[in-house]
This record gives sequence, C-alpha cells and structure tokens, in this order.
Amino acid sequence: MSDDEIIFLRKQIEAHEKRAGALDRACKAAEKTGAELERAETEFALRHTELINWYKRRPTKKKKQGRPTFWRGPDGRTFVCDVEAVRRKERCTIATAVEKVVKRRKAMRHPSAARLGALTPRRRQAQFQKALAYWDEDLKPYKHGFEKGVRYRRWDAARTALDRAIERHTSALSEWKRILEGL
Repeated sequence: MSDDEIIFLRKQIEAHEKRAGALDRACKAAEKTGAELERAETEFALRHTELINWYKRRPTKKKKQGRPTFWRGPDGRTFVCDVEAVRRKERCTIATAVEKVVKRRKAMRHPSAARLGALTPRRRQAQFQKALAYWDEDLKPYKHGFEKGVRYRRWDAARTALDRAIERHTSALSEWKRILEGL
C-alpha cells in the first residue's frame, strides 16, 4: 500500500469514528430522555390517580326533597351570610353574631324575625351551626377548592413535565435517526 492510500484510509477511519461517537452520544441522549420520559409518565399517572381518587371521595351536597326548611332555604342562606359577615367585621363569637343579626332583623321587621324570635338563643345557635355546615360549601368554596386547586396544579405540573419529556425524547430520537441516515 502506498502512503496516499494509507492516509486516505486513516481519514475514512477518523470520519467513521466521529460518526460512531456522534451516534453513541445520540444513543445515550435517547436513553437518558427515555428514562426521563418513564419518570414523567409515572409521575403523571400518580397525579392523575390522585385527582381521580379525590373526585371519587369529594364532598357532595345532599339531595334536596320537598320544600326546604327556613335554614336550608334562601332565607337561611342569607341569615348565615349575615351572621358570617358580622363575625368577620366585628370579630365576635357565633352566639353574639347570631343575636346581633336577629336583633337587627327584628328592628327592620324582616319576615324571618318572627320565626327566629320563636327560638331560644341556644336553639338559634344550634340551628345556625347546622345551617353553616349545610351552606359551608357554597359560602367557603376555598375550603375544598384549595385542595382541589393544589391537586390540579400538581396534575398540571406532571402533565407539563410529561409533555417536555416526550418532546426531548422525540428530538433525541430524531437526532439519532439523522445520524444513522448519515452513516
């Protein structure tokens, strides 16, 4: 073999080694993104299952039948809202707030004043507690919505991570294919 042929063969060997190195790097990148994709899929499945389970056991309203009582009707809801507003504004106890709202309604000759006046203060407070528990979901949507929002954020983050991992894995595979086609 002549020196020119040896130089030519060495150049071909170097070119093939470069391609093989690039192929090896692309293969490692594809494996790495594949592992990342599997982790993201597992995280997404976990968050999705968590969200579905929350929906299965989330709080639900009782089915209403017939005419609602005062406490479960619109008058009861406004009474609960008024008491909650007084509690927040004046920072007082439930008993004090209930009595202030009842006194205010009597002074305004509100239609519900007679019904509320017929109850003893302890009974009014007990009924208010039940009504508050009944209207709790409507009056305080952040109570359950916060937990739901956290789960949605976790789910969204897992979904975003999964999408990014799929995108990186696809680009690594396309790079690997491009290198293979170049061989």
